[in-house]
Amino acid sequence: MSQYQFAPLLSDYLVYAMLLAAIGLGVAARRSPANRAALRQIASRDVPAAAGVVLAAFLIVGLLDSIHLREPLANTPSDETPRYHMEVRSLLDLLLRDLRTRTETSYSAPFALHGFSKEMTFDENGEALWHYPRLTHAGDGIDDPAQHTGDILRRVLTATAAGSLLCALVVCLGCTLLARRWRLPFTTALRRITTGAAPIAWRAILLTTCVLLLAVCNIAVLATQYHVLGTDKVGQDEIGRAHV
Repeated sequence: MSQYQFAPLLSDYLVYAMLLAAIGLGVAARRSPANRAALRQIASRDVPAAAGVVLAAFLIVGLLDSIHLREPLANTPSDETPRYHMEVRSLLDLLLRDLRTRTETSYSAPFALHGFSKEMTFDENGEALWHYPRLTHAGDGIDDPAQHTGDILRRVLTATAAGSLLCALVVCLGCTLLARRWRLPFTTALRRITTGAAPIAWRAILLTTCVLLLAVCNIAVLATQYHVLGTDKVGQDEIGRAHV
């Protein structure tokens, strides 16, 4: 992070102010017995608890897109004052850098190997060909279209296995922390969560968290080889430009 220059926008300050205000309201609400009872009642229901997890995920993405930085210029001598690009990018931009640079020529469908529209190219003999162009950044190493579906399924299984392991770690960690808080054995705390006997809907919270983790793992793995949501008119990956 020290290589970058913090360059917040006016909208970033507004986001920070709203976040601080929300935290302040939450702290103030906890001081009131009536508000605490209302919050416990909301947190004890599956649907509001699951919605809270989804809202938290959107909040994390929004915060990542509200921290703007300037990248250092290349080839700057180490003994000089660092110089930075004029263009400002968010942390989310930096995380999605690979997707933003993997551009095609035009539209393409999700997980496609070829473009959506026909283009004219020339073969080795100089003859014009009117066909669907092969995408540059999709399905690397797949020469036979018959391997396409198998490659996607293999990557989905790999991502699901990794995501399942991550989910198991999250559930174990959550159960361990709750067991310590409740002063109960791990198995008793786990049974209390899975049966919905806990005062807070931890079952819904953990299940929703696991679903989001599995989705993120699958998208992350598939996006390294395919345009998961396709590309737009100028060939940009839809995920890479989704927050723009």
